[in-house]
Amino acid sequence: MYGFSYGTIRADIILKTHLRCCLCGTQYSRLREHLLSLVPLPDAVVFLDATAEVCYARIHGLRKRGCESGIPLAYLAGLDECYQSFNKCVS
Repeated sequence: MYGFSYGTIRADIILKTHLRCCLCGTQYSRLREHLLSLVPLPDAVVFLDATAEVCYARIHGLRKRGCESGIPLAYLAGLDECYQSFNKCVS
């Protein structure tokens, strides 16, 4: 399940950042809906809610893992937005 949600969210961010600049909102929405219709919904979703700021503080202040040091707050905020959208789809 984690891989599915991460993959869906990551795909959504890629679509937003790379395709949205080339497509108007309606085309983007249709393409997104079509692509998401090809992916089966999970049987259950566990959503642990934390703000992008809290996640950023945990990543950079508590965990301090080298591989995570380049994660910007804007990326985490984008993930949060996509997760919120994803949760509406599966509710």
